[in-house]
Parts: sequence; C-alpha cells; structure tokens
Amino acid sequence: MPRSRIGPLALESPLGSRGTTLFRAIHVQQKTQCAVRVLSVPLGLTPDAKKRFLEDLDRLKTLRHERIARCFGGGVDGNDVYVVHELVNGESLAALLRRQQRLPWESVLKYGLEICDALQHAHNSGWLHGALSPDQILCEYGGESIKLVGFRGELVRQLCNRPKPPEELAYQAPEQFVPPVTPHPAIDLYAIGAVMYHALTGVPPFTAESIEQL
Repeated sequence: MPRSRIGPLALESPLGSRGTTLFRAIHVQQKTQCAVRVLSVPLGLTPDAKKRFLEDLDRLKTLRHERIARCFGGGVDGNDVYVVHELVNGESLAALLRRQQRLPWESVLKYGLEICDALQHAHNSGWLHGALSPDQILCEYGGESIKLVGFRGELVRQLCNRPKPPEELAYQAPEQFVPPVTPHPAIDLYAIGAVMYHALTGVPPFTAESIEQL
C-alpha cells in the first residue's frame, strides 16, 4: 500500500488484487467506512485539471439510485487524487461467476432488470458507464440485489486508463475498439447483453487470446 492516510481517510486494506488502486478506508473523524480509489498524478494537476476533477466529483455525487454505489466526493492530496464511494458489503459478479460458473436464469433476469433500471437512471442524468463488466457489478451479501460501480468523470477515466487484457474487453461494444469513440447509451446496452450472456452460459460471447483476435 503506497500510503496509510489520504485526506480525512485512513486506508485499511486493498479491495482487489495486487496493484489495485481501490481500498477499504475509514473516515477518521466520522468513524464511517467507505471505499476509496487513489490515483497517482506524478506531475500533479494543473489548476484547470483540478477544477474539472472537482466539478466531476460534484456531478457524480448527484447520481443517486438504489442500484448504484454512491459517490461521497474526494479531493487532491499532494500528487494523488482520490474518489470516495459507498462501501458495498458483497462480491463482484465476476467473483461469483468464477465460483459458480453460471447462474440460474431467474437470477440473471433479476440482475438484468436491476442493471437496466440503474443505467436508465444514469443515462437520464447525463452519465454513461462505458466500461460495464462483471467486475463493475457488485452482488450484495445476504440478498439478491446488485449495485453498479465504476462511474467516472472524464479526467478520472483518463487517469485510470491502462492497457486491458482481452478478458476485460470482452464486454465492450465493437465501436469502442476503433477510436475516436463517440459516447452513446448503446455502448452500455451492448455491455448488458454481453454480461447477461456470460452469466447464463458461463463464458463471454467472444473469447480470444489477443485484442486483435477479439
């Protein structure tokens, strides 16, 4: 873990595999738990980029839906930026599928309807997800409901940008492979279909060993 404290938060443990930027944290004064994504900006943010980042956070805080993990804000701390989210007590759909391989059609239908409802609200609010995958869908423990994570402003999306293996790209619409990509709700609709296909059959609709093959 690169640091133990950022802003008003104490970082407790990683939420993901080695090298993850997502951590379980606790607000030191409020004593409340949350999830926080910490992103390094080695050269720091320009005043304009910092302004855009904070504006994106303010917009993201207004995206409220029972099936979308809430954003509580964030900030800039030295050469790091951080985004604070609701901590969901559960596991990703990806982890669930690794364990069970496939889900009953009744569960897939229920999850699909909840995802559609959440994305419809997001689209109506001016947000696209753009990277929906089983890793971005959290299944709550002790219940049958899901919550979406991974909504990001443009600047955070750029900071999170990294080469992705074919298995992470298997849910992206074909037009996302040919830049420039025009954001459109249809991208999220394609991803819903690909995720539900995987949940029903145990495999993504297309598999490959390289991005070119995919």
